[in-house]
Amino acid sequence: MELLKSPAKINLFLDILSKDIDGYHNINSIITLIDLNDEIKVKESKSLDINFSGEFSKDINQNNILMLFEYLLKKGYLNSDKYFIDVVKNIPVGAGLGGGSSNIATILKYLSSKNLIEYKNVLITARELGSDIEFFFDESPAIIVGKGSIHQRIKAFKKLHILLVYPNFVLSTQKAYEMNSRFDDKSSFSLDQEVYDFDSIMKSSSNSLQDAAVKLCPDIKIIIDELSSRDGSLYSRMTGSGSCCFAVFNEKDLAQEALNILKSNHSDWWFHLSRII
Repeated sequence: MELLKSPAKINLFLDILSKDIDGYHNINSIITLIDLNDEIKVKESKSLDINFSGEFSKDINQNNILMLFEYLLKKGYLNSDKYFIDVVKNIPVGAGLGGGSSNIATILKYLSSKNLIEYKNVLITARELGSDIEFFFDESPAIIVGKGSIHQRIKAFKKLHILLVYPNFVLSTQKAYEMNSRFDDKSSFSLDQEVYDFDSIMKSSSNSLQDAAVKLCPDIKIIIDELSSRDGSLYSRMTGSGSCCFAVFNEKDLAQEALNILKSNHSDWWFHLSRII
């Protein structure tokens, strides 16, 4: 049995530029990995057996991994689906942290590493099944444009501390976008550099979907307001389509202090102290 790590991501910002007639939104964003991981155990078996366990397994209402194997077999990219797969869900579901996409990417990378699927078919599968799956094939941050395509990889940021706060509310990405009425005339800044300054990004950007998400989950505004008021908190906002929010700290002690204070006041929220990879 092999143990695989399936990392989470955060969106440093999210610009929504337009909405196509087919309902898809055109976005610009920069996303980066953080050191929060699901754990995936894989071994060969007599049949396909997928099990979800862990803190957030109860929130899963769609088996994306089953859909992945059905797709691979249908396309003829994979000859067999006889695996036992156990996914320990440490990443909150419906949080904007990319856990489901990361799980698919991790399994695709595993199958490719065993020469069970050609890499060109790995890329086709990722782009067909989800807009941000391909991002998880590499550890570098990425600029995301259009309907979620990778525009380019950029150099890694400094290893800042990230305090994640999740209100235990599974927020539908589709509903958040449907509620959105904010569109940006242009992106916050140029998207053609190889090196970006983290502070410049955060100071000149925001999450355009945040207001729509707050309508569905009012706790998001409360979380951001409280994160912003903590000592040492440099920036705070929602990641992706929510409902998880984060604050950035230079000092781990101040991040831990903020976690302790918030946790004592909001025992119904989930907290995790992480770092940018």
